[in-house]
Amino acid sequence: MHHIYILAVYTIFGESTTAYHTGNILLHLLNVWLCYLLTRRLLDDETAGLSAALLFAVNTVGFEAIYWIAASATLMGTAFAQIAVLLTIRATTPGQALWVGAIYLACCLSYEPHVPILLVILYAWLSRKNRISVIVPIVSCIAGIAFVVADTFVFSTGSSKVSSNQIELGFHAIPHIGRFVGRLFLNGYASPAGWSGAVPFDLPAAYYETYTVVGGLMLIILATLAWRSQNVLLLMIWVIATALPASLSTEPRLFPRYWYLPAVASSILTAIGLTYLFNRIPNRRYARVAGISCCVILLMASIAKSRYFEGKYLINTANYHRDHRKEPEAAIPLYLRAESDYGIQTGRLYGSLGYAYGLVGDR
Repeated sequence: MHHIYILAVYTIFGESTTAYHTGNILLHLLNVWLCYLLTRRLLDDETAGLSAALLFAVNTVGFEAIYWIAASATLMGTAFAQIAVLLTIRATTPGQALWVGAIYLACCLSYEPHVPILLVILYAWLSRKNRISVIVPIVSCIAGIAFVVADTFVFSTGSSKVSSNQIELGFHAIPHIGRFVGRLFLNGYASPAGWSGAVPFDLPAAYYETYTVVGGLMLIILATLAWRSQNVLLLMIWVIATALPASLSTEPRLFPRYWYLPAVASSILTAIGLTYLFNRIPNRRYARVAGISCCVILLMASIAKSRYFEGKYLINTANYHRDHRKEPEAAIPLYLRAESDYGIQTGRLYGSLGYAYGLVGDR
């Protein structure tokens, strides 16, 4: 699916990077709209739907999916995943149930790490099975099995990553999931632990244990709330299921795009919490002021963090040109842009810049 999308954009716009980046932005806006529809359907609350959509729109935890052209696969897979879950909740006829399987298969074909969203589809069906055709779990499982078989014997894109990404079953996945969940909820709009030179840039290695503990506490809180709410349980399953692909590796897989799909669930959960708090404010005028103030603060924080992310990502791209493509002359302008346009003035930047100049001089 992703290759078809890239081919279509290339056929129409050629090598214009503006077209690809615009496509990523449009796909993100589509996911924001789907997040609104999903939240409104789950909670039957217009305010919560708008809040979740806004929270997801400015959430920076999965920024790479929007910035990186090749990560448009993540955006497409997320859109199909949301549509599949939404159709599962709404499906009342066999025809609609068949569409769930087709959309889920499209999700898998867009981005193979999204395969575990099947767990969310199955729970969404199970919690509403009194009015949904049994065809939903059948076609969804068939679609998942068909994808795994096709990938194993034809595409070999997902199956080949089992060895290259060191994916293994084991207890190592537990702290990795905790760290994943910790960053998901703590770093959506700010960087409380500061910045680091390695991806995902806002999670220094010195704080890995802290984020693991915080993530574990968040899961305990969600599990407690899930006893009283099917919607919270569905969203908790969403978070854990989508954290699995990045957590099964023996070494942490911390590419920011892995957090994009889970950010849908975390945004909805955050919207539920904020809506509950604002509804406790007796004066409606004060509640509106508090809501608007919260939105403005989150927007400003997200813009500031996104801008710094851009600079860090620019440095990462420069390092790629310098070290992997052996093109130090292409890396130098990127380092200089990080300094001039984004105000990054660190010893690591100047050391990298000096090293690139040295490589150019040696040629």
